[in-house]
Amino acid sequence: MQLLIPASWPPETPVVRVGDLCLDLRYRRLCSAEGEVELSSRVFDVLLLFLAEPNRLHTREAMLARIWSGVVVEDGNLTQTVSVLRRLLGDERKLWIRTVAKRGYVFEPPGPVVPLALDGEAAIPAAVQPATLPLPAAPRSGTRPRRAVALVAALLVVACLVGAGWLAGRSPVPPASRQIALIVLDDPGASQSSRWPATVLQSWLEWQLSLAPEVTVLNAADLAAAESARDGVEVVMLSATPSGTDRIRLQARTPGGASREAEGELASVDTLVDQVSRSVFADLLPRRAGEVRPVLRLRRDNAERYAEAVLRHRQHDWTPHLELLRQVVEQEPDFGLARLQLAQSLITFGQLRQAEQHFARLDEWAADWPADARAILTAQRLLMAQQHLAAAHAYGALAERFPSQPQFVLEQARCLLRSGYASEVIALLSTPRWQRQPVATRIFAQLNLSAAYGVMGDASNSKAAALAAQQLSAQAGWKYESAMATQAVVMADWMQGDGAELATRFDEAGQRYEAAGDPLRALVMHFYADLTDPARLPQHLPALLTAARRSGQRNVEFDALRRASFKYYRLGDFPAYRRYLEEAATLAESEAQFALPSIEFDRINEDFMRGDFASALARAEKLQQQPGKGGLGTNIEVYIGLIQLRQGRFAAAEATLERADPQGQVVDKALRREAPEIAFSLACLRGTVALLRGQSAAAQTGFSRCSNSSDPSIGYFGRLGEAEIALLGGDRSLANQPLQHVQADMNDVSSLVARWSLVLEWATQAVRHGDAAAARSQLQQIAPAIAASGYRLLELDAELGLAEANLVLDERDAARRHIDTARKLLGSDDWLGRRRLDIASAGLALARGDHGNAAAIAQTLHQTAAANGDVATELGTHDLLQRAGAASPCGPAQHLQLVTRSGMRGANLAWLLPRSSKADLAQMR
Repeated sequence: MQLLIPASWPPETPVVRVGDLCLDLRYRRLCSAEGEVELSSRVFDVLLLFLAEPNRLHTREAMLARIWSGVVVEDGNLTQTVSVLRRLLGDERKLWIRTVAKRGYVFEPPGPVVPLALDGEAAIPAAVQPATLPLPAAPRSGTRPRRAVALVAALLVVACLVGAGWLAGRSPVPPASRQIALIVLDDPGASQSSRWPATVLQSWLEWQLSLAPEVTVLNAADLAAAESARDGVEVVMLSATPSGTDRIRLQARTPGGASREAEGELASVDTLVDQVSRSVFADLLPRRAGEVRPVLRLRRDNAERYAEAVLRHRQHDWTPHLELLRQVVEQEPDFGLARLQLAQSLITFGQLRQAEQHFARLDEWAADWPADARAILTAQRLLMAQQHLAAAHAYGALAERFPSQPQFVLEQARCLLRSGYASEVIALLSTPRWQRQPVATRIFAQLNLSAAYGVMGDASNSKAAALAAQQLSAQAGWKYESAMATQAVVMADWMQGDGAELATRFDEAGQRYEAAGDPLRALVMHFYADLTDPARLPQHLPALLTAARRSGQRNVEFDALRRASFKYYRLGDFPAYRRYLEEAATLAESEAQFALPSIEFDRINEDFMRGDFASALARAEKLQQQPGKGGLGTNIEVYIGLIQLRQGRFAAAEATLERADPQGQVVDKALRREAPEIAFSLACLRGTVALLRGQSAAAQTGFSRCSNSSDPSIGYFGRLGEAEIALLGGDRSLANQPLQHVQADMNDVSSLVARWSLVLEWATQAVRHGDAAAARSQLQQIAPAIAASGYRLLELDAELGLAEANLVLDERDAARRHIDTARKLLGSDDWLGRRRLDIASAGLALARGDHGNAAAIAQTLHQTAAANGDVATELGTHDLLQRAGAASPCGPAQHLQLVTRSGMRGANLAWLLPRSSKADLAQMR
């Protein structure tokens, strides 16, 4: 990068240091105690600019001009680049980059930027193995852990790695990690009878070594796929050679040159395998030689079948792998290793019921295992029972105990994600540690990382991780992993919109799953194609529900019912929506209790939309106190704050929002794409509460932050809030742009209910802006469908909007009809609805010359507004009372004080009076 302002260090400086961080200028490496990572060119350029010019404001315009010189890019490219840089800096150092709202960034390091000498390579901190991220403490009674909100289906998170070596032994202080590779010397010209015993030996020894926490076991595929150096890997060579008719010699040569072998009849192959493996184990790990583990008992025909199953697994040929393992377990019910591997494979393919049955049979086989080995079975059972947070704690403990076993961290991340801790998952999986893992581990790490970014609403990083997994899968030639990566890529794109093109790609992912031998996930993909294609209904739903129930996949069945219901919700088919939602609720209550929090949350939404605030609040507060609500925590707080706002309980709403978003920290993270999109709703709510309380500056901050959301159903409300601030401030011209922008785009919002809500809010502001005819036209188009939806709250707001528009247009009879209808719909605890209804009623009384009735309404409204702290309404009633010729409870001095403090010089009711009132029109203008 060519900086327009020269850097403070000499031109040939190879390395610069700031705090505990070094940047290698030659190779674009960022180096710290956590490790080192190579930066992309744009991320490197941004960091270089920050280092060259710290403690000064870099405007967005200047950064785009300097870093993307001569290239036309969107403003979002800069936001995304800074977000990536923050993530690479880490949790503490990312705070060195301060965002200046609407302006740019300031880099504030803890000390000076120091150039290192040309011989300063040693000054770069050596990369060390990062410690496992501490898991949030298990929730106790009366406490609620901080959680992110899961907005992406759990199906995006792929199942655990399937392998033979999953069991760990005890070790108070794990020694340094050792990598041991088990390689079979295979003679292609040898007969099959002399090849499969070596495979059995390899698998059985691999499992025994995996009991040692200090060991990572590799095979030939891992070595072939690895990109890192293989120095330090201890290689054990295994072979099997015929020694006569139906006789075999098994041999193992350890790195020290020792040879262990056994010879005998093929009928006794299990005894030979067990003998050699125990000898090799003792040679490699002499201090563990006395540990107890089961004896291999396996007849010859099943041993050969088992060897074929192992080979199929390594070839990622899943259908025959599963079938062969089933046959082995059926013939050899006491062969626990095959049963364990079968259960793990069944989990991967979503056949939980069958997996659970096999796990139940492992207790006797595992009775003599070390305690840590039995803990793995416990963790897997918790996962199958959908107790995700408890499973995350179990896997986290295993990850801390066995730092050389990355699969425990992957399982911990998977369970954390399903519990709502997406940011913690990103922290776990974004370290350089994962680049040094075998290819299969890296694939699954990228898939989980993609899912976590998706939960945070970061479609760009989600897709980048998915594409990385796709590339690794293609290089390895693995069909099943390639199908999962294809699914993840399409899921990332789905975050940014629907369409037939996405449907085609989901169908392609389904075809990949079919080719890989997973018909259930293939059906899921075809079902998702139905969901994303606006022209298709969920035609694959019946087959998917049948297959999910047959395999015991209650989470798939529940997800399908709930997603189908939302498809109809978006389309406006509310009978179908409620039918499938009730089916999902019935399933959750009877057979899938893990899904009860999601169903209860859906019921909160239904109660709120029907105007039953008391029921919605009771459900929300009850759910708020329950463990196991996963990533719903922030959503619940949003609804509680929204209900309190609607009820006029502004102080309670402020307390709720502060609890959910202390000092705006969650929204800050959302601005950096480190928290879900729902966090922007907190900013919108804060803006609304602040505006009603006369805190215009705080309201502007809230709405400005809210408008940054990429979700139109959230971001547009931020723009409308900014328009309302301008109108209440008396600047109608400033309100024009956001109103026009929303009007131009609101009909493109795909969800019907979200579009209705947006039109209702836009119409409210448009009437106040003087566009009553346009507002009435839009409201008349949607009012009949809203009335048929059963959503009383939306119907009330539509009737109030029509009443206001008709009043302004001097259609008094129509205004009266809408007011009468609204009065029947109004709930007793709906303050925001009541204030609009009373203002419209008073306006109608004024239009008819009934000043006494208008004054009486205004007096009562003023009293409640003052008690609630609703400054905007209080100022409006001052104007109303003046127009009605009545004295205001607040004197001129107090009124002036409110106006001065709030800046609401336009908080009058001139907008509500008919167009025929020329004087009022002039005042409005």
